[in-house]
Formats: sequence, C-alpha cells, structure tokens
Amino acid sequence: MKERLINYGAKSLSNVELLAILINTRRKGFSSIDIANELIKNHHSIREIKKLSINDLLKIKGIGLYMAIILKVAFELGERLNSSSTLDKVKITHPGDVADLMMSTMKDLDQEHFVVLLIKFKRYSYETVVGL
Repeated sequence: MKERLINYGAKSLSNVELLAILINTRRKGFSSIDIANELIKNHHSIREIKKLSINDLLKIKGIGLYMAIILKVAFELGERLNSSSTLDKVKITHPGDVADLMMSTMKDLDQEHFVVLLIKFKRYSYETVVGL
C-alpha cells in the first residue's frame, strides 16, 4: 500500500487502505488492514466512521487511545481543509449561497444547532456563532 501511495498517489488507494495506513498498528494479532476492514464493514462509510467518538473507537479491538486520537485528528484536519477551501470560494449574492455555505459545515451534525452568520459584504469575510 505504501509503495502504491508513493508511486501513484493517495487517490490510487481504497478507503480501507487509507485507513490502514493511518492505523499502522504493530500489535500482535491485529493487522491494520483487518482493523480498517472491520471499521468499514461495521460503519459502512468514512462519513460514519468520522462520527464515532473516541470512546466508540476504543471499543474496536486493536484500536487504543493513541490510534483513536490519530483518527479523530485526521478527520478534523480533513473537515477543516474542506471548510477553508469552501469559504475561500464563496461569493454570497442570494440566500441559496448562504444555504450552500452552511450545509458544507453542518451536514454531519446529529443534533439541531442554532447558527448566526455575520457577513461583511465588502471583504467577503464570515463568522459563525453556533449554539446548541
């Protein structure tokens, strides 16, 4: 997997293979590919795995605290990268633009949130205030 990543890039790898590289366990009796397969099998998608808490991840055989933290950090970095690139491209000219902007940041929330969006139109800067 790592050789394919080096030679062909991360896009050449499956979700299971990408997770396995992150997991990278050397624990006896656990292979990172088996743990990654189990995660995908039980949770069906990367989006569902992203929603797992650290405590949920710790319940999976072969995943310890350090690995649970690594997975949560990787998902959060991906989310922040996606959010920052979305904000860089946004130009708000009608209410649908606001809906698109907020959906990109709120699509994975399991609980209803109240959001206030403050917009400075001249510079296209945004600030969100979220409350439960």
